[in-house]
Amino acid sequence: MNDALILKNRLKEARTEAGMSQTQLAETVGVSRNTIAGADPVHRAGQEI
Repeated sequence: MNDALILKNRLKEARTEAGMSQTQLAETVGVSRNTIAGADPVHRAGQEI
């Protein structure tokens, strides 16, 4: 598994363990949801995990 995929999977894991949506994480760290979505593993379009 490449390093970028490991980082993406870890980001999603940490976010979901914290009970945060992509939007909540984006607001907390001061970036757009699109930035978070781009770093999260691929998911169905329009679905916020």
